[in-house]
Amino acid sequence: GVVLVVDDADPGRLLDRLRLAGIDRVDVLVVRRGTRPTASTVLILRRRLAVGTVLAPADHRIRDAVVPAGPVTVGDLVIEVTAARPTLEVEVGPAGPPG
Repeated sequence: GVVLVVDDADPGRLLDRLRLAGIDRVDVLVVRRGTRPTASTVLILRRRLAVGTVLAPADHRIRDAVVPAGPVTVGDLVIEVTAARPTLEVEVGPAGPPG
């Protein structure tokens, strides 16, 4: 799975770097700040890429984003939430063996 963590990114530069890396979809977009400018970046990314789940901090302004209540598994990765306020803090690492 593809997990992208965004923190006050310039959408044009971000899209250029994703294109250069050959990424045309993001399974989970982790948004550290739920501000209006970040919401705009998310909207631009959604218009240009296939974006799955969007995780955001509490009190965010991002349409259809969710505040994660616990770990999120994406393919062979796990996203552990360490804080949801004022910013979303996560650690991304390999998922453990099933069961």
